[in-house]
Amino acid sequence: MLADDDCLMIPYQIGDVFISHSQEETQEMLEDAKKTLQEEIDALESRVA
Repeated sequence: MLADDDCLMIPYQIGDVFISHSQEETQEMLEDAKKTLQEEIDALESRVA
């Protein structure tokens, strides 16, 4: 078992490809993706409201 979780490489899917990143990098990428999706949702909701 690893003592440091930051050394753990996590596969992250970008398109059809998986790229391994550290846990910290993966969390940052997920946060960015969530922000982008929320902005798209807000834009679409404003168009139908």
